[in-house]
Amino acid sequence: MKRDISIALIVLAIVTFCWIATPFAADEVLTFNPSSVSVLKDRSGQEYVRMINGGVKELNGIKYSSGSTVNAYRENVAAAKKIKPGDTVTCVVSKKDYNGTVYYTVLAFAPTATAKK
Repeated sequence: MKRDISIALIVLAIVTFCWIATPFAADEVLTFNPSSVSVLKDRSGQEYVRMINGGVKELNGIKYSSGSTVNAYRENVAAAKKIKPGDTVTCVVSKKDYNGTVYYTVLAFAPTATAKK
């Protein structure tokens, strides 16, 4: 009986740890003006587009520049290649936070992405 309870508690602890440690991805709409757009290749030779969503932040009166990456893969590469720095981009993204750094992956572009005049 004690052994069964101990095993159940260990399994519960492992399941709880895995649930807490799993990063949750949240889908959201992101509108931004990329400061740079780069077409790169991954390890398998497939092209992807990396856009930098730059901005100025302030902490305790100190201003600094901070940027997050917005990556477009597979079927979104063709649309992302048309984007130039300064364009207004609206897209649905998957947001991931890793050690305080935010990364976005494009799931779909909005049809209203406009070029800078």
